[in-house]
Amino acid sequence: MDEKKLEGYKLKKLKSQFVYLRDVLQEDQYIYELALEKFYNDFTEPLSDEKVQKVKKDQKEQQQQVKEREILKLYHRIAGKTHPDKLIHKDISEEEKEELESMYKIATEASVKNNYDDLVAIAVRLGFDDIYDSADYLNKSIDKINDKIKKLKTTYAWVWYHADDDKKELIRAKIIESYK
Repeated sequence: MDEKKLEGYKLKKLKSQFVYLRDVLQEDQYIYELALEKFYNDFTEPLSDEKVQKVKKDQKEQQQQVKEREILKLYHRIAGKTHPDKLIHKDISEEEKEELESMYKIATEASVKNNYDDLVAIAVRLGFDDIYDSADYLNKSIDKINDKIKKLKTTYAWVWYHADDDKKELIRAKIIESYK
């Protein structure tokens, strides 16, 4: 049996799973935003506006912190290979230097705009083989994405948005009670 070929199939499967789950997460984040809006509209009156705003702020901060850490980590790796100061002592052509500096500028802009996909594209161009070609990286990424999806789907906003109408009063009472 060709072990390398088998590993290639496993890696291909992991890549597909990663891409699929990333899409699921994007869709769920969109649905979550809709759910959050409905939740705030439905609970502004029973809960004080101050409590609703606190929940809203906490949710956004939590999501932003995770995303920012991932982006910053990847950005630093890219900057380590493309920052103009790092290129001064490298024996590369002027053309290569310009290309790397251009990647640095794009990566910086992507980091500022929190655009993870652009950073991943640059990392792949730079040959970071652990971005998509490492089973360990993909497994960790898949676990992280699954955790994010699970957290989204256990929030009050998600539960409220997806609750059957006949169960909403019970859920409403429990949510209000938890904020007292």
